[in-house]
Amino acid sequence: MSKRWGKMMWELTGVPGFTGIRPHAGNTSKDTEGCPIVGKERDERHGEVSGSRQARDALYAIMDAAEARGEPIVWFVDGLPESNG
Repeated sequence: MSKRWGKMMWELTGVPGFTGIRPHAGNTSKDTEGCPIVGKERDERHGEVSGSRQARDALYAIMDAAEARGEPIVWFVDGLPESNG
């Protein structure tokens, strides 16, 4: 249960140094404090995504179904910029 949003939301756990990471709907970086924003299409030039609510609902449905089947849900992150340090 997300205290901030007052509803059940999926949460990514086991991320060193982070808690409360929840994939959610939004259109720009102004709509998040670091959580992944999901979308159907992205506009890298303007830093926006579209179709976010539909994408979030589809993602949550996939994860709900996997949980109901007793399957583990694992996220892999790929394509992050390399650290300068």
